[in-house]
Amino acid sequence: MSFNNMSSKWIQIMPMAAGQVKVAAGVANNAAWMVVLEAHDHIRNHPNYRHQVKRQFQQVLEQFHAYERGLIYADKNRMFRVADMGDKTRKIYGNITDREYYDFWTATGANVYTDTRLLVTSLQNKFRLVYEKHKFEHPNTLAWAYVGGACLTLAVQILKLTIDAVHDEYKIPSRACNEVFGQFLIDRIAKAWNEATRLLEPRAFGLELEDLEQKNINLGLQQIFDAWGDTSMHLEVTASTIADYDEVFRTKGEQKKARRGIIELMKELREEQENNDRERAKERLRHIATNNGIRTDTRLPAE
Repeated sequence: MSFNNMSSKWIQIMPMAAGQVKVAAGVANNAAWMVVLEAHDHIRNHPNYRHQVKRQFQQVLEQFHAYERGLIYADKNRMFRVADMGDKTRKIYGNITDREYYDFWTATGANVYTDTRLLVTSLQNKFRLVYEKHKFEHPNTLAWAYVGGACLTLAVQILKLTIDAVHDEYKIPSRACNEVFGQFLIDRIAKAWNEATRLLEPRAFGLELEDLEQKNINLGLQQIFDAWGDTSMHLEVTASTIADYDEVFRTKGEQKKARRGIIELMKELREEQENNDRERAKERLRHIATNNGIRTDTRLPAE
């Protein structure tokens, strides 16, 4: 199923579902990629970063660029084609290209990364302490490698949960959800990064953690997962990104209108949360995450 051959029923529903998936992917995927880029800057200084190891990490970068091109220049289920916008939506934006529209979307992830970088560096420090304790050389670099893989894996899980959520909410067939929204999944990129990390230092990849070490790392992973998967965070960062990107909007008035719309959604969400059992909602999210197989060992393979 694609946007081009949907019935009128799905044409009405899919834009709402696509909006939710695009926001979640914009935050989680692009925040994770910011972590990967920072990690790669450290990894390039590792003495093993040469030959096969270097090629494997370079392959990860190439795969991500291919993923970007696939989103921007998709032949079907197109999400970033300015020409595909409806008249009402097109009036909001100025004379922008598909790439500029895509960059505007990725900026949400960059902003989230900035807002949550302390959580990322805290997790990196937990890994570093483990590798120092076990007498590995270059523990700081190894820690960044594993944090990069962990964040890519978390992004995959967050998007899978989001796709499941729109499937449940809008009763969209699973096959259609996977076909339309599967283009946002970066599981192959995560798998390639984890393989590069294994090649960088094979002994670290199979390291058995003590209970307290595992508990500390699990806590760090959960904090990032909660932040990147939080709907309130998605809306807040979207509002701030709109405020930063005045050049993509047709007028200042359209920019302000778009931001007001997000702020109204934030207000509605807060009111809804106040009327619901928050603790039960959080417990349900943890339950779903656990049942969807978030890996919390040091290897964090993307299976």
